[in-house]
Amino acid sequence: MAATTAAVVSAGVGLYGAVTSAVDRKSAKNLRAQQAQDILGQLDAEKLIYKDELEMISKQTQLAESKLNLQSGQEIEGIGEKLNDIYAQVQSGNKYGGGASKRATAELEGKYDEGLSDIKESYEMSMDDLALRDEQAERSAFLKHEEIMGSLEAQREELLAMS
Repeated sequence: MAATTAAVVSAGVGLYGAVTSAVDRKSAKNLRAQQAQDILGQLDAEKLIYKDELEMISKQTQLAESKLNLQSGQEIEGIGEKLNDIYAQVQSGNKYGGGASKRATAELEGKYDEGLSDIKESYEMSMDDLALRDEQAERSAFLKHEEIMGSLEAQREELLAMS
């Protein structure tokens, strides 16, 4: 009888272990399915983060362009004011407006054109630099986004395969 009781107890323990193991497996499967579902939410959140990052890059570029436009406008204004002052001095110093006055005026016009050309060249170089920075920032954000999305997708696929 003791042997029979031991066999029944042993079978009961084995059955209990099998039932517990089946419940644990089912619980783990449900947990993995829930984790896979949670990853979908993370993917959506990453898409929003990427969109926000692109908007931030755009706003930074717009701000830099505005600063550059303001700076260039101030430089042009400054050149104009200096040349106006010099031109006024030349005109007041030459009562009769002869050849010297015309040469000085032509020289001032040449310097003004040269100054504007320098400002324009500097402006264009700065705009090219901004465009390059913008492109690099967008590329970096895209690569980061793709890496995160790929990693999350891989995790999700692995969890679904295990479910």
